[in-house]
Order: sequence, then structure tokens, then C-alpha cells
Amino acid sequence: MRATIVRVLTAIGALIACATAAASLGPHKAIQPADQARAKKVLLALSDLPHGWKSQPTSPNNESVTPPKCANVNLSDLTETADTERQFGQGSTGIPVVDSAVGMLKTRGQADALWQRVPNERVLSCSARSGAGLPKGSHVSFKKLTLPRIGDRSAGWRFTITTNTFPSEVSADIVFANKGRTFSVLTLADLGSSIDATLERRLTRVMAARLNRYAA
Repeated sequence: MRATIVRVLTAIGALIACATAAASLGPHKAIQPADQARAKKVLLALSDLPHGWKSQPTSPNNESVTPPKCANVNLSDLTETADTERQFGQGSTGIPVVDSAVGMLKTRGQADALWQRVPNERVLSCSARSGAGLPKGSHVSFKKLTLPRIGDRSAGWRFTITTNTFPSEVSADIVFANKGRTFSVLTLADLGSSIDATLERRLTRVMAARLNRYAA
């Protein structure tokens, strides 16, 4: 069950980050050790979560996710110099799921370009309608979250996925923030309609503090 949910989250993350949506359209990878080390400091740690949470291996998505044509997002002119991720789960099932991902672009100008092309209503609306990368017959809806500003700029959305694959709908809140060349993406997901609002506020504050301290 958890593995399936993580695959769904990977697909949703691809709709937003677009870096893994399609290799031909994603940014080039030129990982720099100094940037990678700095990005890892921005990531959430297990100590940031309450008792009962555990570190989980990130689950690679081996399926080909084709971005919907209506989104028309191309990041192939950008270069990513850091790319790192951690996942956490609760209890024996590993659900709910928290995912922390951090990346860096080569220049601030490239970071500006990524922000303009990716986290916007047009791309998300197209992605939700297409359900790209999700189980066949899935229905996706989303709404914008009200959040304090994180870093230089930030935005967040709640995705609700209804599919016959799960006994109930999947809710996923995704917070996308940028400071300088650095991007931080926080995802909280659970079965059912409710996300732990207290935990979300707690992790969002930590995310903001780490981004302000370590972003390049």
C-alpha cells in the first residue's frame, strides 16, 4: 500500500517539480559537491518530526511519466547543481508520508525561470485534468493553500486524488519555496481527507528556517 501511495506522490511531485516528468524536458544535471552538501542541510531530518515517525528509503519511480501536452513545460535549458530527497513514514504501514526534496539551479536567473514556468495555475490545472502518471481512472482536484511566505517566494496546494486503487481518497499538501538558487519542496500525504495541520505548520516553519540559513 505505501509503495503505491509513494508512486502516486512521485507522479504528483513530477507534475509540480517537472524535473522528473520527462528526461528530455527536465533540467540538465551537473551536480556540484558543495551545492549538494548545502542542499542536504536544507532537508528535513527525522528529529524534526514527532515520536513515532521513521526514515524511509526514497522510492524511485521507474515508470515513464509523460507530461501532459497542454502544460508545455520545457526546462532543458536549465542546469541543476544539487538534487536530494528524504522520506519519512509513520507506524508499521509508513502512512502518512512526509517527503522533503531540495534542489539548486546553476544561477538565480535560472531559478527565476523555473519559478515562472512550473508552480502556476495553468500547469497545475492541466496536470490535474490529465492525471498524468496516476492510476487509470483517477480523478484529481487541487486548491491553493494559504501559507506564510517562505524564503524569497513560496506557494502551496492541496491535491485530492480519488481512485479505485485505494479504499479512500488520497490527500497531499505540497509546499514549494525558493530562496536564491535553492528550491525546497515539502509534501505531506495521507489516506482520507485530513492532513495534520499542526504537523504541517511545524514542518513548514522548519523548512523556512533551514532555507533561510543554508540556501545559496
